[in-house]
Amino acid sequence: MEGVALGVLLNTLKSVVLVYIQQQKEQSRVIKDATENVDQLENDIWFLTNFEEESMKRRKKENLIMKELLRDVRSSIYDARDAIDSFLAGGVGKPKAKLAEIAQLVESIRKKITPLRHKVEAQYETGGIQNAQDEESAEYMYPPGKPKYVVGFDAKEQQIKDRLTQHTQHIDAIFVTGMHGVGKTTLVAKIFHDPTVRNNFSIPPLWIRVSQPSTKNILLAILKQLDELPEDAAQRCAQDLSKLVAECLERTKFLIVIDDVCEIDNMLMTAFEKSNEDSKILITSNNNETARSVGRDNPSIELQPLKREESWNLLQYMVFGDVGCPPELEKIGNLIAVQCDGLPKTIEIVAGILAKKDSRKFEMNERLKIWKNVSGSMRIYFIKDQGRSNILSSYHNLDSDLRPCLLYMGIFPQRSKFSVSKLIRMWIAEGFVRANESLSLEEIAHTYLKSLIDRNLVIVDDQKPDGSAKICSMNYLMYEFCKTEAGNERENFLEEVKKSKTDGAFLPSIDEVEKYRRVCVHTDLSKFISTFISLRSRSSLRVRLRSFISHSKETCPLKKKDISVIRAAFTLLRVLDAKPMGFTEFPGDLYRLVHLRYVTLSLKGDVLPKDIYKLRSIQTLVVHTTSPSLKIKADILKMTELRHFKTNASATLPKTDTKCNDGEQLQTLCGISPKSCTEIFFDKALNLKKLGIRGQLALLVDGRNELLRKLANVEKLKLLNDVTGSNSKWKLMDVTGSNSKGKLFSLPQRSDQFPPNMVSLTLSATDLAWDQIKILGSLHNLEELKLKDNAFVGDKWEFSGDDKGLPHLQALHIEGLDFVHWQASSVYFPELRKLELSNCTKLMALPLGLADIVNLKKLQLSNTISANASARTIRDAKKGASLDLHIS
Repeated sequence: MEGVALGVLLNTLKSVVLVYIQQQKEQSRVIKDATENVDQLENDIWFLTNFEEESMKRRKKENLIMKELLRDVRSSIYDARDAIDSFLAGGVGKPKAKLAEIAQLVESIRKKITPLRHKVEAQYETGGIQNAQDEESAEYMYPPGKPKYVVGFDAKEQQIKDRLTQHTQHIDAIFVTGMHGVGKTTLVAKIFHDPTVRNNFSIPPLWIRVSQPSTKNILLAILKQLDELPEDAAQRCAQDLSKLVAECLERTKFLIVIDDVCEIDNMLMTAFEKSNEDSKILITSNNNETARSVGRDNPSIELQPLKREESWNLLQYMVFGDVGCPPELEKIGNLIAVQCDGLPKTIEIVAGILAKKDSRKFEMNERLKIWKNVSGSMRIYFIKDQGRSNILSSYHNLDSDLRPCLLYMGIFPQRSKFSVSKLIRMWIAEGFVRANESLSLEEIAHTYLKSLIDRNLVIVDDQKPDGSAKICSMNYLMYEFCKTEAGNERENFLEEVKKSKTDGAFLPSIDEVEKYRRVCVHTDLSKFISTFISLRSRSSLRVRLRSFISHSKETCPLKKKDISVIRAAFTLLRVLDAKPMGFTEFPGDLYRLVHLRYVTLSLKGDVLPKDIYKLRSIQTLVVHTTSPSLKIKADILKMTELRHFKTNASATLPKTDTKCNDGEQLQTLCGISPKSCTEIFFDKALNLKKLGIRGQLALLVDGRNELLRKLANVEKLKLLNDVTGSNSKWKLMDVTGSNSKGKLFSLPQRSDQFPPNMVSLTLSATDLAWDQIKILGSLHNLEELKLKDNAFVGDKWEFSGDDKGLPHLQALHIEGLDFVHWQASSVYFPELRKLELSNCTKLMALPLGLADIVNLKKLQLSNTISANASARTIRDAKKGASLDLHIS
């Protein structure tokens, strides 16, 4: 589970050994012991890591001995990482002494690991362990019966039937994709049993589903159903079986359904290449990437979760049949339906529980109590149900790099949406992302996330203009799977601590925190902290936490002495995401957490001291402060690991050291004051991709300044005009000589005065006249524009005549503007895909001409009541073109 991170640590340890060897002038036994022991430890660790990986890939049920062995191996890997981390946290020392210490450390780790390796080797020798590459026997499953009731998929059903009856000159592979539990198998089963479909083929359709869906097992299942299975089939290779299937199906018009597969390889598809025209293969899969690679001639048919009304209709039918639900249970029933996230599988699980527990014989009060109990206990039922085992199969099929990334998403509160950029930075801080020479860590992490999205394990709630994920979430089934699988009873990867609703005690108990590697506390944070500190003062609690996460809505002010206690306990901490924790000043004790890579916290002060440079491993630093300004005394360019810095204040930086050669690692800088935006600084931070400037923008953006154009790599620019966050002595004069008090009169007037590769621009509180927006139409790379808090002022926004409009814009977000009239047509927004408006309370209507924008797919209005009717008119005018309209 943590093989990648441990591999990085071993490389770090080897580098440390090399440094000490170079400092040690004479050769000695100490050097030989240190180097040999580290090499031997590395060999042992990779052996055990490979065993763990094979165990995950192996799908047959393990006996108790093997399960216990796997648990011991996982624990030993965790212990090895802890020991190395603890040593690296100890700081530098004399070379000879440190080399001796390393040799002793590694020897102590190997004393625990070597016997375990011998146990594993013994199991291989005696046949107790089967290689993951070896073929395993598979159970062939019969096709499901025809479902009695299917809702929400009429259009998709017809689309599949049309594909099945469509004339083709070659085999047609039709993929039906979607997340776990969305109803793929149920819908395809309905079609499979439809006589109008079955009669379209020369032989009865085949339903193929095997417990271990390898290419060989699928081919064996096909031959078995064709009654052509040779006696020696199990001994034959997949290539021979593929040829045999091809011979059996030649000159036959057939339909084969292959249900619930993650991957399809070319060898399987070659079995159907000689088949007659009009033959079809109907495949259900969670993996969109497989669908794209195999069914590239035609797009897959993707099923979406049911809508709220559809979910309720399905639930009440499954519980009550045609009788219908009693009115008294409709409210709680609708709530339960919503909790099912539109997934028919979840609805089926809950309906079965309700049907079993409820009875018409009970009094209505008793029935209400039963339904409420089920609503509050869905996690318990899910853990015991087959729904979890279906997801487990997909989880085991993931590459080893992806599994910890998936489970880590369980750190967020249930049903919450999370930022992709934040998630990726936490993955990198934890060491989950395997580096390579051609891509940055962020780019690699994005490929990880895309793989999880393609497998329908993660939901994309919002996208960037380029189509990549911006905001994500997980449905109920996946979230509960992650929490359960990551828990102490299984992977011991992640644990949420929360109060019991019955007795108010924390579950799991706080004194068990020392067992866990990552903890999230989203409620009762103050009580958790006080209890933990009290417990720590009475015992020497050894905590191995890598991440501490809290998204609690309450604030938790910390005393200075409490911070020292927490620091002493969390020596191995890498991620501290604790915005609810309040500090009067930046806690100096954090400097001693040498592994800390990701920090989010809250300050009451307005200074970041010079000593923050001591956070030698820090990659992401996010500071929320109650102060309008923040003075950063450290030269952040010299913090050589810092990649991302964000604050909600106007932050001033110290004067840039011209002799400094660092800064190329910095990618995100949000909240910097215009006064600190100097040419020298940006020459050093030449790889900035996201830049947020907050303060008196007239100091920087006055229509004449040429500095922004030099930011060649900036793709995302945020400009927030904030006079309160700047020094009051700065009073600017406009060209007429009048006191402007920081007012921004214009944007840069030429397109070449903006960052040349800027894709996204946010303007906030700039109070610009509407005619200033026209300059943005000449920015050929601008795809996303966000206008917030009176970015532009005036009753009317109008494009007319020869105006360019915003010809390349794909996403437009308008929030808190006071304009009343908006006049435009599709000519001025030809590429617009997404339009969002919120808190535009004076806007009377949207331009009806927006309905003519071909690519407009999403329209969302929030607290923009007067414009709601025009939004519906635009939706209706789109007719056949689908427009996703949300009004709140």
